[in-house]
Amino acid sequence: MMHRPFGFGWSELSSIVTMLGILLVWVRTGITRTAHDSSKEEFSKLSRAIDKLEDTMIKVNMTLTRLEQDRTATNNRLEEHSRRLNRHSTRLTAIETRLNMEDKDNDKADD
Repeated sequence: MMHRPFGFGWSELSSIVTMLGILLVWVRTGITRTAHDSSKEEFSKLSRAIDKLEDTMIKVNMTLTRLEQDRTATNNRLEEHSRRLNRHSTRLTAIETRLNMEDKDNDKADD
């Protein structure tokens, strides 16, 4: 008599291995589907987050562009004010020089 593993005949062992194989495939399929659905959901969340980030970056870029334009306009105004101040300073110096000359001339005339 031939030795039988666990006391089962070869046909019974074949049936048990087949059933275990089917059970493992079923479990693997369930796990794969769950993982796939979970991945799909996570990918969907990630996609939405990326879309929001993209919208935010567009707004940030627009704001930075406006700030750069404002800064350029402010710098232009500052340069114009500096030029005007220099012209006023030059004119004030010229006026003070004339007044000093007139005062000296008046002082000499009074002597």
